[in-house]
Amino acid sequence: MRTFQIESEKRYRLIFDPHAYVFVCDRAVLLYNSLSGRALVSFGTPRISLRVTSWTSNRRADVIELSGQELCEDSEYREFVQTVREELIADVVEVNESCVPPFQFPRIAEKEETFPDMTRNVTSAGERALRKLNIYLNGDCGQRCKFCESAYRQFPCCGMFEAGQDLDAKHLECILGWASGRSVSLAFLGGNVFYYPHLALLAKLLTIRPSSLPVEFYAHCLNVLANKERLAALSEWGAVLRVLVPQETPNRVVETVHNATRAARVSARFDFILEKNEDYRRASRLAKKIGIEKFAFRPFYNGQNRKYFEKYVFLSAEDILVNKPSLVVIRANSLLNRSAFGTLFVSSSGTFYSNAVSEPLGNVAEYSVAEAASKELADGHVWKRTRGQVEPCRACVFQNLCPPITGYEDALGRNNLCNVLNAHPGKRLIVLNAPLQNN
Repeated sequence: MRTFQIESEKRYRLIFDPHAYVFVCDRAVLLYNSLSGRALVSFGTPRISLRVTSWTSNRRADVIELSGQELCEDSEYREFVQTVREELIADVVEVNESCVPPFQFPRIAEKEETFPDMTRNVTSAGERALRKLNIYLNGDCGQRCKFCESAYRQFPCCGMFEAGQDLDAKHLECILGWASGRSVSLAFLGGNVFYYPHLALLAKLLTIRPSSLPVEFYAHCLNVLANKERLAALSEWGAVLRVLVPQETPNRVVETVHNATRAARVSARFDFILEKNEDYRRASRLAKKIGIEKFAFRPFYNGQNRKYFEKYVFLSAEDILVNKPSLVVIRANSLLNRSAFGTLFVSSSGTFYSNAVSEPLGNVAEYSVAEAASKELADGHVWKRTRGQVEPCRACVFQNLCPPITGYEDALGRNNLCNVLNAHPGKRLIVLNAPLQNN
């Protein structure tokens, strides 16, 4: 070992650094350095996994007692300890008769400790947890896109969500009245939001809202083109326009809409819908050519482009590690869905949902926003649905490093949108003892 000699008659302690994350799952061990973004995975080593499990199960800090004799005689265990030390995840110290165990803070492991108010006051906890409302103003739209009936299930966008119905003005007042003065961001979707008959009322309600709280409007690029005269109103409300650009949208239309938003001084972001890799190249060239500063890419699963997703959208172990997830993010991933937590959808009939494919939480005519949020927080169907609860992720040591479950999982019919278990050792990943296996 690096400048460290092991003697068989002595005892040692392996002390993990505060920036280390260790996880044992299905007899595999993951050790992750949150500072360097590098990870060590050990497979097929029951002795190692049992040893690490012994201290993760007692809710104490990360200290493992080591036998010098075991380190000298067991090459597998010695390689594991040496690699951990060289990766700056832990250090090995000699234990003598006067060496007292290090002070160990207890681990926080229970969900009740993370959501302490939930058992005492569910309604209050749900109200405080709510951070965003996605409100569908209507269902009618002048376009008939290929992705219209399914894209809204995968990411926020316009869609056929209860088509042919407008959100009642009283329901709108009730919802925005509750949100007034609270730190809740708003997103308005359709259908075609420009067709909503109560835009004047919406404008009145938004003008009394603090300008620091985010407001977004989602609209198809062609619908924006047909309603250019209304863009100035969005600017007055301080709203961000999210322009949805399906792959079949002509370049000239995108350029015209971009120029119109700039002329109206509207803060706009263009969301390019991708169904194949050629769409990405085309959108990238177009954004650069016409000078779009704010844009994003939204892959869309159309039922026939699974190979595109597997090649260009699915994550590898290196993709996950390159983002260097922090210990706070990892901890959050083990308890809740960070992408969904605190968000409610309101359909044009006034029905609350925790996402576009979940069961209804109630209707605004009978339930308040706070009551709907509290019901989702208590039941945990979406907000607290983690990878540790679903197959096959629950058997993977990467489950808490991976991004949260999204609408893509429902669309593709699988939860592991990744190539993690097909990975090979790489720049940020060390694999010991056995190759990773396919799902």
